[in-house]
Amino acid sequence: MKNENSTLKESISSYEKHIDQLEKQTKTWKVEFNDKENKIQLLTERINQVQDRDVELERIFDYAYDLTMIHFVYKEVEGDKIDKKLADIINHADKNSKSSMNKAKLLFVRESEGVYTYCKKKVIIKRTDEDRLIIRVGGGYMSLEEFIDTFNPFQ
Repeated sequence: MKNENSTLKESISSYEKHIDQLEKQTKTWKVEFNDKENKIQLLTERINQVQDRDVELERIFDYAYDLTMIHFVYKEVEGDKIDKKLADIINHADKNSKSSMNKAKLLFVRESEGVYTYCKKKVIIKRTDEDRLIIRVGGGYMSLEEFIDTFNPFQ
């Protein structure tokens, strides 16, 4: 009988240790679960913020496009040949066309000679010997038209 009681006590002790281990593991899992739940909530909030910004940007671009329908004249800086050429191109874009150039004409802001901001991109414009404008992109150049078609925010 003593042996049975001893064996029974050892079994109970073993089960109690196992239960303690399971309770510790459960607590660890609960903490991990709560951490992941908090991260998911934070990411969901950030996704909603980005979506709200996207909607606002779309509204701003629609507004900017509507502004292009107003008779807009780009005023070049006197003595700047690049700015004069850009003004000629912008001011002679077909106003009834939905071309990229017509939509993008309000997006060029001159910073200094040959340096402009297009949307939020800083761009460097050069004039070729053939009197064309090219824009530095990466390690090469793109024509003004190609650049606008590629980086047009209205697309």
